[in-house]
Amino acid sequence: GDMINMDYISLFEGNKIDKLSFENRYLLVGKNSMIFPEFDQHLIGTLKNEQKKVTLKLTPDFVYKEYADKNIEVSFTVKEIKNVIKPELNDEFVKTVGEFSSVDDLRARLSEIIKDEKQNGIDNKNSTTLIEELIKRNDFYVPESLVNAQIDAMIKESQKDYKMKGININSNKEEIGEVKEFYREGAIK
Repeated sequence: GDMINMDYISLFEGNKIDKLSFENRYLLVGKNSMIFPEFDQHLIGTLKNEQKKVTLKLTPDFVYKEYADKNIEVSFTVKEIKNVIKPELNDEFVKTVGEFSSVDDLRARLSEIIKDEKQNGIDNKNSTTLIEELIKRNDFYVPESLVNAQIDAMIKESQKDYKMKGININSNKEEIGEVKEFYREGAIK
């Protein structure tokens, strides 16, 4: 897909939602990298400097609870469109992206990583199941400092994921409080 730069303003019941309104936001079209579900479909075919207004239904588990499972209106202007050119996958290219001697070398390393990740996923699932069973059968006191440290780690991981998708989350104190509350139950577990 194309990389676009856009400004957008989100409204709920006619009122601007500051934490969901941005200027100069970069987005890779076709990767569902916005925090709004299915927003990409409204970007396809949009021209530079074109203004559009769409209504979006947010998911029930939307990060900002006050807007979860509700319709919002998003007005946006595409300011810039860049065609993303994918380089040819060849030995010359893979040598520039890491310590690989060839495409086969890269594929072998990726295969190892995928195998390790799959095993880690199985291990994490088993650990999670065990921890959940221990929690059900026993009462544990979890210090608030430990809960807060886990919440902070979860937020940093989410921010990293959003950043990789081209989404920059700038939160004020009120928003951070809401996000922390969203992660609280998971952090306690």
